[in-house]
Amino acid sequence: SQSMQQLPADMQNTLRELNRSMQGFQPGSAAYNKMVADMQRLDQVLRELQPVLKTLNDKSN
Repeated sequence: SQSMQQLPADMQNTLRELNRSMQGFQPGSAAYNKMVADMQRLDQVLRELQPVLKTLNDKSN
């Protein structure tokens, strides 16, 4: 069918668009660096929250 014949071209276009979108997240890019920094900050916050959560959990029991 026509739609089946169009499928490979559609997939190639989709992959091209995905590749273009992901170029902004290459290591060293501003978006990538911000994402890494945000993840590191989130990790730090979660580590700092662990004792607080443990205390709250201990007090509730």
